[in-house]
Amino acid sequence: MNNSSSYKKAAYSVRAIFCFKVVGNVLGFFRQILYAFFFGTGVRIEALFAASTMTTVSTKLFQIGALSNVFLPIFMEVKERDPRSAWRLTSNLLTLLFLLVGSVSALLFWFAPAIVPWFVPGFGSTQREIVVFLFRIITPTILLDIVSTLMATVLHANRRFVPVENASLFGNILMLFLLVAFVRKIGVAAIAISLLSASLVQTLVLTVYAWREGFRFHTGISLKQKEILFLLRSLLPFFGYMILLQLQVWLATAVLSLLPQGSMAVVRYGSNLFTQLVALLTIPFSIVVFPNFSELALSGIEQAKEQLVGVLRKSLQMLLFLTIPAMVLMIAFRVPVIEAIYQRGHFDRTSVLMTSSVFAIFSAGFFVEGAILIFKKLLFALKRNFTAVALMACGLVVYLFFLFILVRPFGYLGIAAVSPLTTTVYLGMMVWYVHAKVADLSSLFRYFGKCLMKTIGAAIVMVMGCGGLNVLFETFRMGGTSPLISIFQAATLCLFGLAIYLVASWIFGVEELKIAWSVYGINRFWGRLTRSAAILGFEEKD
Repeated sequence: MNNSSSYKKAAYSVRAIFCFKVVGNVLGFFRQILYAFFFGTGVRIEALFAASTMTTVSTKLFQIGALSNVFLPIFMEVKERDPRSAWRLTSNLLTLLFLLVGSVSALLFWFAPAIVPWFVPGFGSTQREIVVFLFRIITPTILLDIVSTLMATVLHANRRFVPVENASLFGNILMLFLLVAFVRKIGVAAIAISLLSASLVQTLVLTVYAWREGFRFHTGISLKQKEILFLLRSLLPFFGYMILLQLQVWLATAVLSLLPQGSMAVVRYGSNLFTQLVALLTIPFSIVVFPNFSELALSGIEQAKEQLVGVLRKSLQMLLFLTIPAMVLMIAFRVPVIEAIYQRGHFDRTSVLMTSSVFAIFSAGFFVEGAILIFKKLLFALKRNFTAVALMACGLVVYLFFLFILVRPFGYLGIAAVSPLTTTVYLGMMVWYVHAKVADLSSLFRYFGKCLMKTIGAAIVMVMGCGGLNVLFETFRMGGTSPLISIFQAATLCLFGLAIYLVASWIFGVEELKIAWSVYGINRFWGRLTRSAAILGFEEKD
């Protein structure tokens, strides 16, 4: 496949994933708004957050992220030799995971009353009972998420990105529908039921798409199949790391449960909103470049170093171009944003101020979070699994160091600050390793430095323009504010800031502007618009 064709396919994939992420994130924002409206920062929503965190911990213990990163290169390599063997490998792994994860999920369901007090020692007995009840409802999602991750991985390996986003969209729609339909009748349990139902639907849809691609389920497990054994050996280093990682999550949750009422809720509201934005602007790039990295690794790293650095540089520069304006806007106008999204119902002004501070701190690590995803994909594509785990373990040590230093003087703000500080140090370690052991990144540093200066300049111009507009808003706001005014103000600031940023990027000559213009199809949209204007007679005739 030539470079032009590969670029067009990658551009289409990024654009398609971005569009689905936009819709999915809008639905996610609505869910968060409903959580805040019905439950605010009260004990019931904190119980739900604790239960969902316990489920996430259990899922990650089974390498849900590592499974995707390790399995995709192996699947592509086997498929290159024999497609049937690749699908047989998938079936064997699915059976093995189903038996293992299903058994452990049953044990977690049964012993939940004994586990919860260790997870949230600061909660009272009544709140712990609510956590147990909600955790038991969403426990099956542990197994469902493992299966859906495996199906999504094989679809990504076949460059079928849109079906994966389709399944996620179906799940989001169902989740929102069930929440709206039942929240007034059964309270916070409606959230747990919606999570379980969405996970089930997503798993079924992904399995159907994988079936169309060639997946077939075979009874039994062929443990002698060398790829299965290699996969298990590759995953072994992750178990030690994942145990440490979940120790990190447990400590953060336990510390939050000991802080004043509402601390866990505002941290989760802020982190959930930040995660939605990260998923929208950064994950599409990491998804699309992973198969490209894997192909270059299969062709031999020595022969493909220049291409590999080129893919890495373009991905990071485009990521910087997209994340810098979002990061600056979210930090500078955090209060109007949180007001527009959350301030209604049980979510009062105090909760807005607390959540906006947490959200601003998380947003400081916007670009770094996306860059880490891309570098992780590179290491896994090169099958440097042990190195990736070692670097992650170092990042975990840094996280625990910052946690114990910052939590006592700063409380919930200290817990939020741990994330951007840790990810910055972690990214530095990954860049150092790739530069020293994989490929010379000197050209990347040179071009990236120029791009960084231009992008920051455009962002400064954007903030100055938005600041002036915000002053006008505050001047003419004649006392008080309504949710509609807050939404209008936040949306206008974001759109106005985006327009200024694009103009400033064009003036400063930011090359990523042209790429974004092409990738997201703006040129084709403009062409359709001008053709429609010609048909309607709005263009001058010769």
